[in-house]
Parts: sequence; structure tokens; C-alpha cells
Amino acid sequence: MSAPRSPYLAFVVGLHVATAPALIVAFRADRVRIVRGLVTSVARREVRDPDQRLAWLLVLATVPVGLAGLALDRVFRTYLALPVPTALFLVVNGAVRLVVEHLRRRPVPATPVDGAEPGTVLLATEVASDHRIARLRVRDVVTVGAAQIAALAPGISRSGSAMTAGLLKGLPHVDARSRITVMSHPSADPHRHALDAIRRELDRLGDGGRRVVPAWKRVTPGEHRWPAAAAIVVAIGLQLLLPDQLTLVSRWLLPSLELVVLVVLAVTGPARMDRESALLRGLGLTLVGLLSVANAVSAGLLVTAILDDASGGSAAPLLASGAAIWLTNIIAFAVWYWQLDRGGPAARAHGRRPTADFLFVQMQSTDPHDADWEPRFADYLYLSFTNATAFSPTDVMPLSRWAKMLMLVQALVSLVTIALVVSRAVNVLGG
Repeated sequence: MSAPRSPYLAFVVGLHVATAPALIVAFRADRVRIVRGLVTSVARREVRDPDQRLAWLLVLATVPVGLAGLALDRVFRTYLALPVPTALFLVVNGAVRLVVEHLRRRPVPATPVDGAEPGTVLLATEVASDHRIARLRVRDVVTVGAAQIAALAPGISRSGSAMTAGLLKGLPHVDARSRITVMSHPSADPHRHALDAIRRELDRLGDGGRRVVPAWKRVTPGEHRWPAAAAIVVAIGLQLLLPDQLTLVSRWLLPSLELVVLVVLAVTGPARMDRESALLRGLGLTLVGLLSVANAVSAGLLVTAILDDASGGSAAPLLASGAAIWLTNIIAFAVWYWQLDRGGPAARAHGRRPTADFLFVQMQSTDPHDADWEPRFADYLYLSFTNATAFSPTDVMPLSRWAKMLMLVQALVSLVTIALVVSRAVNVLGG
């Protein structure tokens, strides 16, 4: 679906459009009775007859799988909707079907109808099945509903997992087959994840397998946050090494704010950068903004001190301060490139933008072994380092205007810092 002109979306829509009417028609009488029971129960504020109780039990049964679907949808889509996990889950699904077949052959116990004479056997009709299910305890219904969580995995049958749980709870096969199947209809369709696995493989292979779509153009698992976080911690440490005369108000002020924002990001954000959130993105940009402001202030104060001949008579502290500012400049711009390229790490994981802001060498490669390559934080750190030392692009070319301007500013700051600090240190040593 993420590939241009992919037929996957049309296929999924057509599949569900064809399936939904069949389910509605097949279970139309059940749905009418259940909806009527729910409406009358709400209107009269009572739960008396089996239809009313069954309606509320069905609502209760969908709660566990609904909550699990909301919380784990990204996990199932990203990490499990792949060809190998899907194949394994299909094997598990076959084993579940064997269990269902084994349980199906158990003798069906005779169950009396509510209000019937003792010894009267309840026939296997739809209404009779409803009466039996309506007698289930709440915890049994929740258990059957929770069994559908397994069906969120690609290849696991939704109705099969629910039927197995129903049979294990002692329901006759006819009840589990018809009524538990109705119970599983409101939940999310697990086959969507199996189709996601197929879609991922088709996206990777490209047009009919004739070409390979590179990883940076398709949906991939998000990269880890810790490399960027570790680099920022190093930058904060470098800022704390600067003397107070090269910082704004106090050398603890901005680094402390940066550390607070970093901790908030680590607590609220996922370990992998795969969740698109305006809050998380805003915090990330705020963090790199604080880092850049602190370093710009330090660089400005250092240049001023050198020009005013107030940098002291020793070369060692001057070189140490200049090196700390220069290294912090590299880290800050690396984070900027990482945060802004193609909308940021989360947007890159979702394959939102097929056009690149930075053209890496691997993006131009026709080697199929490079198909799974995509830029990570280390690549942006390398880009920042080479730009700070060569004062121009090397093997990574900026394509967007904002990327060119950002690299220009970084090269300018690096050039001024190195030129002034080194020249002043040479004068001090020569004097």
C-alpha cells in the first residue's frame, strides 16, 4: 500500500466489501435479536431475558481485544507482519484448528431450557445456543474475548481462537461455532496483518519482482532512540566543561534544561522512533534547539574574547574550550539533520516521503544487497563531521534548500571557530 500505484489497497477494500455483506446476511437474525436486546435493556434499565444478557456479554467480550488492538497495533504491524513470523503463526493456527476438531468430537451435554421441565433436552437451535451462552459467567466471557488477542497476530484465525476458548470453557461445538463466531465479528480483522506481511514483501520486491524497492522508500521498523540520546548526553557533558565566562548566565542553566527535556523524551517516547506524535516531535526539536542556542552563545562569547584579547595567556584552556564548542557543534547539527530529513525518524519509518533531503551514496546504489539500507543517526553524525572538517559536502549531497542552508551555517561556525581558536593559540604559544 505504501508503494506508488500499489494494488494492495484496492484488493483489501474489495475483500472486506465482499465479506461484510456475507456476514451480515448469514447472521442477520442474530444481529437483529442482539441489537433489540441491547436497546430494550438500555431503555428499560434492566437485564432479564437471555437476549439482553447476551448483548451485554458480547459488548464485554470485545473490550479485551479492543484495548489490545489499540495498544499493540503498531507492534503487530511493524514487527510481526513479516513473512517469517506470518508463516510461523500459520503453523500455530493449524495446530489450533486441530485442537478445535478434537474438542468438537466431545459428546454434547444435555442442557435444560430456562423454564423447561427437568430432563428436557435443549435442541441445537440458534435461540437455544443463545440461552446457553447467556448463562456463561462474566469471567468466562472475558476469557473467550481475550482469546481473540492471539488473532491479532498475522495468520491466526480470529474465529478459531475464540471457538477454541469457548470449547475449553465447556460450550458445545454448535454454540462455539455459531455464537462465538458472532462474538468475534466486532474485533479487528487479524488477516489484515497477514496481508500486511504480503504487502511488505511485495513492496520490497517492487513491480512484479523486477526491481527492489530500497528500505528508505518503504515502511520499516523505526530506529532506536539511544544513539541520538547518547550523543546529546556527550554534548551536555562538553557544555558543562566550559568555563562560566563562555556560558549564558551559568554553565548549568541550558544543560539542565536540555537534560530535563531528554529525560521526558526517554520516559514518554518509545524505544524505537516509529510513533508519529506532534508532542514527541516538538520535544525533540526543542531539545536540539536548546543545544544549538547554548553552543551558539558559547561560540559567540569565545570569538568575542579572542577578538578583545581577553582569552587569557594560556593556550591549553583556549584549545580545550574551542574543541568542546566544535564537537558540540557537530553533534547539534547531526541531530538537526536527523530530525529534519524527510520529516524526521518516525516519518522515515513510515515511508511518508519518497523524496530525499540528503542523498547518501547507498541511495544511488544498484546493488541488491543495499536494498535494506536506510540512514540512521550514525550516518547523520558522519555527515555533520565531514561538513565540519571539509567545510563542504563530501559523499552526502544536500538536495533541499533548507539542507543546503543548514550545512552552510554549520560550515561557517566550524570555520570561524577553528580559524580563530587555532590562530590565537599559535600566537599564545609563539609569544
